[in-house]
Amino acid sequence: MWGLSRLAEERARMPALRISGRVSLRSLSGALRDERESISLRGLGMTREHLTPDQRRAVETLDRSLLVTAGPGAGKTRVLVERVLRILESGLASMEEIVAITFTNKAANEMKTKIRLALRELARRAPSRRWQEAKRQLETAAISTIHGFCARLLRAYPVEAQVDPEFIILDEFRSRVLLMRAVEEVIEENLEAEDAVIGRLVIGYSRRGLIEAIADLYMMVRTLGMSLEQVIALTERERRTSAEYRAAVERLGKIVERLEVFPKPTERMAAQIADFVRAYRLYGPLLRLEPRIEDAPVLEECLRALRDARVEKRGRMSELAAEVDACLEEIELTFYDAGAGEVIAALGHLLQQVDERYMALKREMIGLDYEDLQWKARELLRTHATIADSLRREIKFLLVDEFQDTNALQKEIIDLLRGGGDRPQLFIVGDAKQSIYNFRGAAVEVFLRAQREL
Repeated sequence: MWGLSRLAEERARMPALRISGRVSLRSLSGALRDERESISLRGLGMTREHLTPDQRRAVETLDRSLLVTAGPGAGKTRVLVERVLRILESGLASMEEIVAITFTNKAANEMKTKIRLALRELARRAPSRRWQEAKRQLETAAISTIHGFCARLLRAYPVEAQVDPEFIILDEFRSRVLLMRAVEEVIEENLEAEDAVIGRLVIGYSRRGLIEAIADLYMMVRTLGMSLEQVIALTERERRTSAEYRAAVERLGKIVERLEVFPKPTERMAAQIADFVRAYRLYGPLLRLEPRIEDAPVLEECLRALRDARVEKRGRMSELAAEVDACLEEIELTFYDAGAGEVIAALGHLLQQVDERYMALKREMIGLDYEDLQWKARELLRTHATIADSLRREIKFLLVDEFQDTNALQKEIIDLLRGGGDRPQLFIVGDAKQSIYNFRGAAVEVFLRAQREL
């Protein structure tokens, strides 16, 4: 697999470029201002005199993989379009051998439109079968969102992917409606069964609030690219225990002992120490009770009183005061972790029920949501090496726009397409400062790591 460690080995021959500045798209003769006509061509080639040196390199460097960082107004779409045209001009690949992935349908349509206009102009100025064939292939070219590409892949191999070839794609609105229905049905069934934990959650969140929270949690888990079982197991493994909570409370007691013997405190320090010790003597016994989530209000009252009475981070007291703050924070975190075991178990069971119901509802519609498309495409590439090998032979150039909005699951699909070799050549465009899809699980660190390694 083309993993991050493998990418690191390629760093020397895969330079990162930075596109900066705003590029004017007007031709010297005064081209139409309509955005659809913004690409101008001269003779058989593109008009590239307005490109910066890095933009020119991004367009013309075709013998290696590249990562381009580009901010707003840097002409990213133009660079992508002109790179595609340059590939076609060079004869290194046909339109059918190029895959371009962006993360909105609007961007994909815009890119396709601009390539179409450019090819039309090339064909007009220098009639050639090459441009006519490129225009024909463009209509079915793989220029789409990641979801569109995955759907295309699944339809090409429905048997191997174990999908109905006539599946419909559930957009975000329809899939959300279906998921909310699944969550609501599952919660209602649990309430009818008098599940005590779910009942407490409904009281805490409200019925509608809990439905929204469970739906959001479910979608967040799916974007991680891990199964529910894996996430639940990981959560349980990393959850802090009652023993760790008791240890944190014990550390606070040790800090109080050190405060009581603090050498030569000023009058102000002595008063603050006395106030904190007094609060600890009053609330400490409550902290030493076994952590239970229903006792959270008691914990919050204890912590509020101790924080109100804590010593200031000044002078010789700074270090001890910082230890007090850190210890109170640790007590709070471990309390909720240790006390929420029953709730976490209930949530895990609830999510599994939701998953089963949601999948059943989608099967009734022969529908796949965006996450299904990605999961199934990844599984297809993982388990069918011959298909992955075939795709690597068919695809010579892979262009990925807005890479900063890529999550780990999508990055893995790209890695699987490459398979650890240099086919297809990879061209990434993105800007970590612009990530807009954090709510979908897009991880800026995915882009930053790729930037370091390419």
